[in-house]
Amino acid sequence: MKRDIGALSDRQFDLAIIGGGIYGACIARDAALRGLSVALVEKSDFCSGTSHNSLKIIHSGIRYLQHLDFRRIRESIVERRIWLSIAPHLVRPLEFVIPTQGYLTRGPMALQAGILLHRLLGPDWNSGVPRGSRIPLGRVYGRGELAARIPGIPVKGLSGAASWYDGQVIDTDRVVLECLQSAAERGAAVANYVAAESLMQARGCVEGIVAVDQLTRREIEIRAKLTVNAAGPWIHKLLQSALGGEAAASAPPLARNMNIVTRQILPEYGVGIPSKRQSDAVIGSENRLFFVTPWKDVSVIGTTHFPYEGQDPDSYSVSDLEVSEFVEEINDSYPPARLTPSDIYYVYSGLTPAEPETAKGEVGVSKHAEIIDHGTRSGCSGLFSVIGVKFTTARLVAERVVAMVQEKIGQEKTGRDRSLHNVRSLQLPGAAGWSSDLPATALPSSYDDVGDLLGRYGSRLPRGVSAGEKDFSRAFAACIEHAVDNEMAVNLDDFLIRRNDLAVRGRLPDNLLQSAAVEMGRKLSWSAAEVEAQCARVRAAVRCLSVS
Repeated sequence: MKRDIGALSDRQFDLAIIGGGIYGACIARDAALRGLSVALVEKSDFCSGTSHNSLKIIHSGIRYLQHLDFRRIRESIVERRIWLSIAPHLVRPLEFVIPTQGYLTRGPMALQAGILLHRLLGPDWNSGVPRGSRIPLGRVYGRGELAARIPGIPVKGLSGAASWYDGQVIDTDRVVLECLQSAAERGAAVANYVAAESLMQARGCVEGIVAVDQLTRREIEIRAKLTVNAAGPWIHKLLQSALGGEAAASAPPLARNMNIVTRQILPEYGVGIPSKRQSDAVIGSENRLFFVTPWKDVSVIGTTHFPYEGQDPDSYSVSDLEVSEFVEEINDSYPPARLTPSDIYYVYSGLTPAEPETAKGEVGVSKHAEIIDHGTRSGCSGLFSVIGVKFTTARLVAERVVAMVQEKIGQEKTGRDRSLHNVRSLQLPGAAGWSSDLPATALPSSYDDVGDLLGRYGSRLPRGVSAGEKDFSRAFAACIEHAVDNEMAVNLDDFLIRRNDLAVRGRLPDNLLQSAAVEMGRKLSWSAAEVEAQCARVRAAVRCLSVS
């Protein structure tokens, strides 16, 4: 996958996509697999916005039982099955546990009924899934087993626990990258660090994008029959060039969302810890849960939500105080955690669509994605916007978007069903020839070795290394070269934060940071000053938080 700016302006495309997060990437893959010509641009690095902020769960919607949302449950079960099938090297089963409380809506009998109902809604949940990636059945058990499995959990008021399995994403950034690679291999022109500045219009119809290459400041006209705006929280900022005040008036409220990466707390399964904050469930509306999930040799904890009142998505953030308060909430709810500021390795944050705050002052998170045909809504034809909500269902939303695009451009339907089957079943590039027939428990428990560094590539290892490589320095250099030559890594944080996760997991000593900068600088002809500036950029992204 090469960064070829000239390819963006040398023809008219069927579809131009703005945004290189999970929604844009899935739309590009789906459209390219169905034979459409595709261009995609991302103003920063791929998966550097909201999609980068993730609890890393492909979930089957079991918690939607609290909201009686059976449609979302069914959709989530199907999408989990598809992700487990097409990306077995990046998605694996993980057990989750939540305590049961009393004997009513969050008691063991109610949760056992919920597990059985969830199973009835997804009888095909393992259909086509490789043996080592199949999802086992859930169960409930008593307070004694809960205390043994979750040491130190306050058992007062608890009656036991329920467990079920969902999919954990080993590397969300690489899922996005491989969706884009899949699109590029079928002719899509994709590029990061290309900002869509405005929409090209003629006679009330959008005919493409005016974009600027952020590296050269070159202006590019990308002509397309249809344009899809999948820019996440930046959607309405761009729409103002075409719709003016109408775009701002229709913009949904946003919420700031946060997940934190910490030293490992609970190594075997994800655990839903009851908080003192209230949930928004229709039934079982006791305290909300946050999840402590094991990810490699660390824990990811979240998700917590905050109101967003800003106007510029580029300037959003979560404060050190908000991180500190979340850490206090975790320690208060699960005292054995004993988290301190030095235990916080990385803070994921992002903006997602929100609903009005509840009467209790809680942020309401939107539950359904929205596809907007601006030709129907406002008379601005040739333009769609996609307001995404969940990582899990991004592929499904993309499928619906591309079906609408096909209808608009009058693509022949001959073979359409076959191509749709390919979209749902064709594995991502790194899964080709990769075996997941070993049970999940056979996956490595140590993540400080070459195997971890190379594991995210599946069957497509960087040139010059093999699965049996033992030399970390050699493998690390090969990964840098591969990221620059084949994955459009332009800045040091592109490689150290989004092409691998050493920095995110607190496994990036300064000497390794410096050597990575020197090696990448050699490939990209950086000066000594630029090497240091790139190191500072990474340090700022993973700074030690001054929380207390």
